[in-house]
Amino acid sequence: MRRWETSELNELRRFAESSIPIREIARRLNRSYQSVAQKLFVLKVRICQVILSPEEQRERKLAYDREWRKKNYAHLRIYQNKWARKWRKNNPEKAKDRDRRYKGKYADYYFRYRCAQKMQVLAMYGGPICICCGEENIDFLTVEHSFQDGKQHRLKAGSGSGFYGWLITNDFPQDLGLEVLCWNCQMGRRYHSGVCSHEVVA
Repeated sequence: MRRWETSELNELRRFAESSIPIREIARRLNRSYQSVAQKLFVLKVRICQVILSPEEQRERKLAYDREWRKKNYAHLRIYQNKWARKWRKNNPEKAKDRDRRYKGKYADYYFRYRCAQKMQVLAMYGGPICICCGEENIDFLTVEHSFQDGKQHRLKAGSGSGFYGWLITNDFPQDLGLEVLCWNCQMGRRYHSGVCSHEVVA
């Protein structure tokens, strides 16, 4: 096997700190894939990553994970729901016991968390007030898809608090036709082809 020259090792270090794949590095250095991979391992250089302190490496990994989850939210949610249904089906007693412990320990915390999520979403889509009838009771307010495509969007983003979480994660997109309505006005529009019952009666 041909010896590695100092100039080649310096070039290898430079390539290793970039996002160039190993095969491309091997082609540029006129070396075999195995030879380049072994030398990188010996030099303790990680591809696509500058050597960092453990804290910096952990922060970079967390940032990468957050970005990946944001890009693959719909796929990840489908997988998680599928796995959860399978686990509950195979472990019914454990699922019941976990539900009991969960409700007793975390119910109050998650109730406040979901309320905060809802308030944040309502504030970004017109404020906590129904645009049709003026209802201001938070318990009655919802986010409506004015384009009547809510079913298709829920398949992608989820429903309930999961939908609110999706909106927050994606920086409150403004091209979805979302608006704040109370339950009565939303159901009225559903039963009257997009026209609220208030308007039909009037």
